[in-house]
Amino acid sequence: MSRRAWVLLGLGVVPALAVGWWLGSPLFLDRTVDEEFPRTVNATIPAAMGRAEAEALMEDAATEPPTSASEPMPTEPVAASSGRFQDIDRLHRGSGKATIYTLSDGSRVLRFEDFEVTNGPDLRVLLTAHGAPTSHDDIEEAGYVELGKLKGNVGNQNYTVPADLPVEIQRTVVIYCNPFSVVFSTAALSAVDPPGPTAMEGQQAPNLTLETVGNAGVALSDGQVTLLVDLPYESGAFGYQGYDPEALQPLGTVVSVITHHHRDHVAPELFMARDGWRMIGPPSVVSGLPQERVLLGDSVQVGAFAILTVPTPHTDDHRSYRIRWRGRVLYFVGDTEDAGTVSEEPPIDVLFVTPWLSCALERASDGTFGARSIAYHLQPDGSDRGCGPAERAVQGQRFTLSPAAP
Repeated sequence: MSRRAWVLLGLGVVPALAVGWWLGSPLFLDRTVDEEFPRTVNATIPAAMGRAEAEALMEDAATEPPTSASEPMPTEPVAASSGRFQDIDRLHRGSGKATIYTLSDGSRVLRFEDFEVTNGPDLRVLLTAHGAPTSHDDIEEAGYVELGKLKGNVGNQNYTVPADLPVEIQRTVVIYCNPFSVVFSTAALSAVDPPGPTAMEGQQAPNLTLETVGNAGVALSDGQVTLLVDLPYESGAFGYQGYDPEALQPLGTVVSVITHHHRDHVAPELFMARDGWRMIGPPSVVSGLPQERVLLGDSVQVGAFAILTVPTPHTDDHRSYRIRWRGRVLYFVGDTEDAGTVSEEPPIDVLFVTPWLSCALERASDGTFGARSIAYHLQPDGSDRGCGPAERAVQGQRFTLSPAAP
């Protein structure tokens, strides 16, 4: 063989060996990582400060008492959804836990714990709307977002979840081989309802008081935290019920929970006039508010309340809310007309429903809702249609809910 032939052969063999090593070596080589649980996604340490010093300062700050009883309580990291990795087949195996957390600054992170997956070339971490994807087509058709390259096929690790990522895309975590378009492992995510704080020994946990206010407003309070659902709003907007905004004197930490931007559901100027109140709501409502007055994320924990947003049709970014308190589940529909979003929910203790959705639910469920249902957003003259078993709420009506039995 001539020298030229040997050279040409070498030029072909060497790249082929390199590519073969790149594709094949991960199958028998593990990459292990062990990242700490993130305090916040966006936290930074000043250049002149060492990490140990920064962590010491953070720990000292955490033990400082609040400067004022009316100061908003900081929110702790809360698990929004979680699932376990599973094998795709005998060659592509995965195990461990995947959890999406909402951190104290409102940012979100996907964390893997006790994680292990078959290694492979150029593995990526995806979130997809598909419930159980096994192929490239499943992921493409359902829609997905890539969070980045897999940091290691073994160990604990974190991935930032985009703030504007729709909830429906966050259904399943996928470990995906980019060169071969192969799914290596998946973790289907389910909503997590964190338990509320446990009552001190010898003391009974307080009851939850619910009061209907005006149009579609409901105040929920356990004495430590008050949630104001679709409050404050413009009294009498669009001809709906009026109320006295100044009469709202909630207890403890106050959070407005807003479904959409219509004036009969929120009046930002009335909210801003109340020092210390904070708000969770869709972008069309909260984008114009100061950042320190907004709780970001699709799942937020405040005291014993776990607040989960549920995207529902009405306005472009309308949302309903599933709120859990000490084992009890309450659902607020807002103005949606989609009965399916309610029927697909896990068991509900109390459902606040509009007259028009009450009629739709009656048609969809043969009149059985599987929950105590209360009709709100009523016409002042009482001309609403009466459908289903929903109780018609009277202005200022109060309900009491006790914690669920252990």
